[in-house]
Amino acid sequence: MKHLLRMATAALTLIACGALRAQLQTATLASLRDHQRVLLVFANGNNQQAEAQLTVAATHASEFRERDLVLAGMTGTDTAVPTVTLAPQEETAARSRFHVRVGEFTVLLLGKDGGEKLRSHSAIPWDVLQRTIDAMPMRQSEMHR
Repeated sequence: MKHLLRMATAALTLIACGALRAQLQTATLASLRDHQRVLLVFANGNNQQAEAQLTVAATHASEFRERDLVLAGMTGTDTAVPTVTLAPQEETAARSRFHVRVGEFTVLLLGKDGGEKLRSHSAIPWDVLQRTIDAMPMRQSEMHR
């Protein structure tokens, strides 16, 4: 009986994760607020900095999930990386809100409150992301729970 209960729980967890992934595939920044931290990447075309940021995300996919961090604004990522796609009008609004010019490579780390926590014009290494996120009061609270 315990084995069946574990199997049912695992199945429900997979279904819930699948539903969450499907729900988050196209999102607005407002819909992510209070639920997810966002690594928002603005890049056009083949960009070495974009490739480097994708590598960071793919290498640390489990840490992204552990910290409720999703990658937004880039496609073609490893399926293990929590990723969301912004609609074109949402991307335009985000560019305006965060003062990012078209063609400019910019990475923004947004907290669960939707506020900008970190900005870079080059790929952000994992250790910098980790330190920044883990220093946030909300993350400190999550780690103590």
